[in-house]
Amino acid sequence: MEDLFPGLTQEEQDEFEPEVVLFARYLVAGTLENIDGIDDVIAAYSVRRAFDRIDVIDRNILRISVFSLFFSEDTHPHVIIDEAVKLSQEFSSEVNYRFINGLLDALMQELSAYRTTYPDVSTDKLLSSFVAGKKKTS
Repeated sequence: MEDLFPGLTQEEQDEFEPEVVLFARYLVAGTLENIDGIDDVIAAYSVRRAFDRIDVIDRNILRISVFSLFFSEDTHPHVIIDEAVKLSQEFSSEVNYRFINGLLDALMQELSAYRTTYPDVSTDKLLSSFVAGKKKTS
C-alpha cells in the first residue's frame, strides 16, 4: 500500500498530518483484511437492493463504515454513520444517503444488542461471530 492517495501529488500528500495518514491506512487495510465478512454484513442488511446493485461509491462507503462500526470502538457509531451519510451526499446520488443511513442504523442497533448479549467476544472475533449468527437467523 505504497501510494495511499493515488489521485494526489506528493506535495499534496505531504500536507497531511501523520495521524491522518495513519488513520487512513488503518481504515483501508482493515477494510481490505475483513472484506469478505464486511460484504456478507452489507448483503444481509441490504434487504431491498442486491449487493452487486449497490453503487461502487456507496458500497465502498458502506465497507469502510461497517469496518469502523466493528473495529473502531473509540469512535461513536453515530459519528461513523453521520460521516458515511456526508460522504454519500457529496460523492453519490442524491437519494443514496438514505439507503446508507438506514442500513448502517439497522446494523448499529443489532450490533449493539449483540455486543450486550455476547460481551466476551473479542473485537478480532466479533465480525466473524456476528456474520455466523446472522446467517443462522436468515
